Amino acid sequence: MKFLFLAGRIRALQSRLLSSAQVERMVMAETVEDAFRVFSELQYAEYLFPDTKVDDFEKIIDQGLLETKELIVSGTENAVEFDILWKPFDVNNFKRALKEKLVDDANEIENFSAENGYEILGSITKEALEKAVFENEFSAGIPSEFVEATQKADELFAETKNFQLVEFLFDNALYVYLNRLSKELKSDFLKKVVVWQIDRANLKAMIRAKALDQPTTDEMYLSGGSMDLAVFKSDITLDSVTAFLFENNFMHLAMKLKGQTFESFQDLLLEMERLIEAETTAFLLEADEDDLGSIIIPMVYFLKRVKNARVLKFVMYAKIYNLDPERIYETIKHF
Repeated sequence: MKFLFLAGRIRALQSRLLSSAQVERMVMAETVEDAFRVFSELQYAEYLFPDTKVDDFEKIIDQGLLETKELIVSGTENAVEFDILWKPFDVNNFKRALKEKLVDDANEIENFSAENGYEILGSITKEALEKAVFENEFSAGIPSEFVEATQKADELFAETKNFQLVEFLFDNALYVYLNRLSKELKSDFLKKVVVWQIDRANLKAMIRAKALDQPTTDEMYLSGGSMDLAVFKSDITLDSVTAFLFENNFMHLAMKLKGQTFESFQDLLLEMERLIEAETTAFLLEADEDDLGSIIIPMVYFLKRVKNARVLKFVMYAKIYNLDPERIYETIKHF
């Protein structure tokens, strides 16, 4: 499948992505109103009107992301290949709804919003999600792997009272689905992307477990990647993590961490998440697109828009609460 027309449109939009110079102007702005003026230089300009208020910035950013998704969906006739972008948002929403049901003892989704932990970019509607989680009724568009995970979640939580295991259950369901999708599409590119993502998800799970002073367990492990279970369960320390990365085919991450020291696994996790996000974009740009034509161009553009949105939201909130520029810069390094 070729997406050349969409790729051409997106290339024309690249120049309106957030630049480091614009971030600097926002951070150093005297007032939040001055910081907000940078929006007029970005793709958000079309959402600005004479009566637009600074307080509207979050809605404007979310509207931009939704329209970017719609551009990709309409430009590819909702090609299933892009589930690699949309389904992680759906998994987040399943986790959030199940937490409300199992932990908070809710009977419905009361507030389907970003403020309540839901992702607006998911492809499964609030109504379909609510029926799946609270009524065990699943619409045709929900992958069978998600259905199975939802049906297992109640019993798993009842037995363990550990919601983190429910989250791992859905992480595994996501990658089992994406693996199946890549095989059905006979796409070597998607297979490589999924294996690459699983390996890094397992790596982050190892570090997160250390940050929480927990052992790595079989339930945390995601199958389908190149890291086997024995490696996943091996012990790592802050001093040995770079050597572990070199030994287990995380060369790029190892080179980036070489020579760095960390006071805690939480600090290491923050840096690792930042490095993996940057590595993801580079990985996609360098990949062989084989039979998928220009799929990589909209993928990378969307990921950049999501990152831009996170930076913009944080900087705007930072200006509202008068954070000093040095602290803002220190935080956005991890975005």
